[in-house]
Amino acid sequence: KFHGLWAKSFRAPTFNDLYWPREDWGIWGGVEGNSSLQPETAKSYEAGITAALTDKLETDITYFNNKFKGLIAWQSDSSFWYRPSNVSTALIQGIEFNSDYLPFKKLKLNFNYTYLKAEDTTINNWLTYRPRNTYKGYVDYSLTDKLSLFIDGRYVSKRFITIANDTILKGYFVSNGNIKYKLNDSTEFAFAVNNIFDKDYQEEYNYPMPGTSCLVSAKLTF
Repeated sequence: KFHGLWAKSFRAPTFNDLYWPREDWGIWGGVEGNSSLQPETAKSYEAGITAALTDKLETDITYFNNKFKGLIAWQSDSSFWYRPSNVSTALIQGIEFNSDYLPFKKLKLNFNYTYLKAEDTTINNWLTYRPRNTYKGYVDYSLTDKLSLFIDGRYVSKRFITIANDTILKGYFVSNGNIKYKLNDSTEFAFAVNNIFDKDYQEEYNYPMPGTSCLVSAKLTF
């Protein structure tokens, strides 16, 4: 099965983009809005194929291409001041691969890979916080009719954090999981563990993500 999309878009800067109050963090830089921002425009298209290779395996491959004029991007300079600016011309393109495998009725396996090329084509530098490679996957297993186990994992490759591409955030792997027990049609209990392996990682510079945490919850439906 073939699928495709072509679109043109227009995005005005948000209030936060324009007027985020100045925060000076001293030697760690700072953050502020940019009241001079202009709207961004884009032309986008994607094309892909979805195929059921067997009755248990389905795969989707999609190519996407987005060309921007005036892309609004929050980026850090070499002093780690974080501001939004208009990137004169930018190109974000890549390939996404997704596969679902059901070896038997109670088990579902998923794998997803995205290759990304994200460039400021005015200065031929990589756009900040856009990883070249992202791998994701999960296992969803129904142990019984009432009890299920879900575990996912995500690997994100290194990202540039400055416009000059002279500073990076290292790649990271993080995994989460949960166990759910459905008592009846209206009551469900869950135990979740986030960051199972207690990885030390950052999605944005100077914002460490939490270590291992656990959550117990109950869901009641009336």
